[in-house]
Order: sequence, then C-alpha cells, then structure tokens
Amino acid sequence: MRNLPALPDVSDSDEIAAFSENVPTDLVKEEAWEYLDPMLNRFLGFNRTPESIFNALRGGERGLPAMVKYLKEFVGLYDIDGALLEGKVQRLVNAIQLQCVTLTRSNNTHF
Repeated sequence: MRNLPALPDVSDSDEIAAFSENVPTDLVKEEAWEYLDPMLNRFLGFNRTPESIFNALRGGERGLPAMVKYLKEFVGLYDIDGALLEGKVQRLVNAIQLQCVTLTRSNNTHF
C-alpha cells in the first residue's frame, strides 16, 4: 500500500467507509460469509471495471488500510474460506495494479 499513489480521504458517503467499522463478533460462524459477501459486492461489484474500483478507493485511517484490516480480522475470526474471497480480492488487486502500471508508464514517458 505504501507504493500506491495518494488516495483521496474518506467521507462518510464513500462505500469503502463501511470497512472502518468494528468487525461484528456476534455472528454465527456458518452465516458470517452472508454478512461479509454483500459488503464486498457493494464495493467490488461484479460489473465494476478496475478503473471504477480504483476510483472508489480512499486513503486515510478509514480507507484502504481499514478495509485490509477489516478483512484480515473478519476472515480470521470467522475462519472464512479463502476461495470465497479470491475473486473479489483479485478484482481489488487488479484495480490497484492497473493504476500503478498506468502511473509507472506515464512517469517513464520521455518527450
């Protein structure tokens, strides 16, 4: 995350802000995925392009670092199968990589 370009700060209306809340600790383990999956779908959506996902990313304490922390805690607490997350997290990684590659190429352009 340190190598990402500066991201705008989070506002309360940003989708990613949902991940800055505390991980619920009272869910039934077998139903935990049903809680997390819609959150991820709202942010990473099946029809969102990598560009739109990257444009929705925000920085600061309630942005991408909070999302990473939330997922780590949630997955660990409820022992979520990584296969369930793979496609969703891959869309996030693709969006980040696309933006970083685009920035690297534009920074290496010589006139």
